[in-house]
Amino acid sequence: ISLSSFLNGNKTLRSLDLSGARFDAKALQEIRSFFEKNRSLEVLVLGDNECVGDEGAEIVVSSTLHNGKGALRTLSMQGCGLGHQGSASIANLLCFCSSLRTLELSKNKVGDAGVELLAQSIKSPSCQLEILGLNSVEVGDRGVLILADAVNTNRSLICLSLQNNFFTSFGAKHLLKTTYNDTSLQAILGSNHVLTNLNFRGCSRIGPCLLSLTEELVFERGVPTYQVIRSKVSKFMQRGRLVLDHFDLELLPHILSFVGQTGGLNGLFQSVKSMPSLHAQYDLPVRRKLAGKEGTSTFTDFIESLKTSSRKAKKVFERCTSSVPKRRSMIRREDRRHSCKHETRIKSLSRNNESSSNNILSTTQTSILNHLLNCSPHTHGVSQFDPCVIISHPSQTSASHAA
Repeated sequence: ISLSSFLNGNKTLRSLDLSGARFDAKALQEIRSFFEKNRSLEVLVLGDNECVGDEGAEIVVSSTLHNGKGALRTLSMQGCGLGHQGSASIANLLCFCSSLRTLELSKNKVGDAGVELLAQSIKSPSCQLEILGLNSVEVGDRGVLILADAVNTNRSLICLSLQNNFFTSFGAKHLLKTTYNDTSLQAILGSNHVLTNLNFRGCSRIGPCLLSLTEELVFERGVPTYQVIRSKVSKFMQRGRLVLDHFDLELLPHILSFVGQTGGLNGLFQSVKSMPSLHAQYDLPVRRKLAGKEGTSTFTDFIESLKTSSRKAKKVFERCTSSVPKRRSMIRREDRRHSCKHETRIKSLSRNNESSSNNILSTTQTSILNHLLNCSPHTHGVSQFDPCVIISHPSQTSASHAA
């Protein structure tokens, strides 16, 4: 039984791998009825069949569309000799096959013109492509700039591989800017955080610093969006830039809490120095709830979502203010002035001296009165009062003279 007769009678096959089978356009034409009748096919691999060409790509695309109701999720045509016309056929598939998630077109002569066609399809709302392989497709700066414009609006593409191509650092910077726009913190928050794997390896015309930065911004698949944003903000703060833009001051507690955790004291001091505040919390579910539909939210919705979380903001604000010592007034008032330890000791000594002198005076006065009362009023008209006799204690001498 030939392969064509077996495939043409099968309507339930889900995966077909024909890589390296020396297929050409004529062989694909023989199994065309298989593609047309089988709507369960999910994976089709035709890699390393250089004779397939543009004609074979047209056969595959036209027979697998099924009016947009097909189940094809993975299409690999790596090294199939595709050119401009074959790229146009694949671009047409992207527009009408919403089930397609992985597309591999590496080692084909796609060029800037073919990438432009693919970029137009990526902008389409019906395109839900997640992985796109364009390694060694002879694309330059022009094609990368067009691709960057498409990626800036697309929110389904997760992985984009452009290894071993001809574009320079100029085109690479524009493409990287779509995922990490480091002109300001607000620009970073508005970047594309879905595309987490951008690959420029093997591009010899790109500087090593830019290649290193691209590698640092690669995240594993499935990482939450808020973690991707936190990592980008932390990298932005590590470069010693001002991390605060012109935002609402009501969000300052969120900012200080976030910057303190990610950037440490250095980042916190820079944040306070560059007042007013930044939006450090990024709650994607709230954004989706406010927007109504996933993928249509704007940065204004993000700002409003932070303002609505009043209870959370209050807790963060109380936590921040409780750790800050309260300032006392620098104005001294007489009724609120606290005496020091030295002043208290002097006052106690003066009070003791005053009380002892009062006791001495009272004793002297009592002795004099008693003597006068006991003296006779007719002793030659002269009183027998003798101060030396009355004062019996040497310590009372000064007090008697004073009397």
